[in-house]
Amino acid sequence: MRDIVDPVFSIGISSLWDELRHMPAGGVWWFNVDRHEDAISLANQTIASQAETAHVAVISMDSDPAKIFQLDDSQGPGKITLFSMLNHEKGLYYL
Repeated sequence: MRDIVDPVFSIGISSLWDELRHMPAGGVWWFNVDRHEDAISLANQTIASQAETAHVAVISMDSDPAKIFQLDDSQGPGKITLFSMLNHEKGLYYL
């Protein structure tokens, strides 16, 4: 019998080690990035690498996500659900 392999979620950076560039799908992932510009670039690159049929939701903090997350129409999922979170300790409670 064939082993069942969990689907993986690509963060879209092929130069990362194999162990770091794929994560199990169906989870919530948090990245800490030192520079704001790098965080936006990483998020956009990760979203762009997803399949057109992928279910993707993105949460931004204290910003309009439609202005931050922008993809070429030929890349990424057909639909991205966007959320904005308040920038304070209990911000997740208000989503």
